[in-house]
Amino acid sequence: MGSAGEFGLLFAFFANKPDAPKGTEPTLSVEDLTLMFERKQFPSGWKTWKKEASTWVTSTVYLAASAVKEFENLKKS
Repeated sequence: MGSAGEFGLLFAFFANKPDAPKGTEPTLSVEDLTLMFERKQFPSGWKTWKKEASTWVTSTVYLAASAVKEFENLKKS
């Protein structure tokens, strides 16, 4: 829950990548994460992707709401 904003920012960074999967949940490619966090490189073309604050907000809210839902499920069991 405490890192929802940081992960929301990461999801927003990749949201408009040309081959980014489109769906109802924010998603990330393992290859992209490996490139950034192991090889310390940005994916090619990243400067041309549109980055929107609204995507960051939407991703953050989605992640926070999912965390709350899972927490509530844990309390029930």
